[in-house]
Order: sequence, then structure tokens, then C-alpha cells
Amino acid sequence: MIRATGIRSGGRPAVFLLVVLPILWGGMLAAAVGLVALLARATDTTLATVPDGAAIVVACCGALLAVPVALMLSNLVLHALSPLRRIAGRDAARHRRPDFAASQRALLRLFLVLAAICAPIIAATFALAR
Repeated sequence: MIRATGIRSGGRPAVFLLVVLPILWGGMLAAAVGLVALLARATDTTLATVPDGAAIVVACCGALLAVPVALMLSNLVLHALSPLRRIAGRDAARHRRPDFAASQRALLRLFLVLAAICAPIIAATFALAR
């Protein structure tokens, strides 16, 4: 089995990087662009003329909120495909990492904490940008 090596990979199988990273980066990009487009619509401007500060705040909060959601989705993909589920199960057992259900619960808790922080910031930014 090909393993990713180095400080950042943590010795995880390379298939994790092939599944997790596209979902993670795609989700972060979609959330950031989607919220900035929503801000543009709410302020009756175009994407190019949205106030820079408001766009940065909304995009950063959206990207941050997308991380646990994208990781939950990538866990679902890893769990749904049996070859990937076996690889993930072996890796979790070998390195004493949480299983699928425990990971999903932890990511859900993280999302709720981040939502409690980011949602008021996004709402205030929308209110102030008008």
C-alpha cells in the first residue's frame, strides 16, 4: 500500500489524500464564493463591487464553517466504499484513532461550535454591508 509520508500526512494512506482533499478544498471554495455571491445579491452589487472587508470576513467564515462539513462528507465517502472503509478501519485501529461514528460526532460538535461563532459574524457583516 502506498503511504503518504511527511509531517503533514501523519503516515496516512495516500488514498485519504485523494478522497479528502478535493472534497475539503471544493467545499471551502464553494462556501466562500457562495456567501460572497449572497452578500453581493443582498447589497444589490456585483461580485466585483462587494466591499472588500465584508467579502473577506464572509469568505473566511464560510470557508471555516465548510471544513467540518467537508470532512464529514469525506468520511461518508470513505465509509460508503468498502475498500476504502477497510483501509480506514485498519488505519484507525493501527494508530488508535476514533472510528467512523466517533469522528462524525466530533466533527458535528466542531461544526456547532464554529457555527455559534461564525453565524453571528456573518449576520453582522450582512447587516453592516447594506
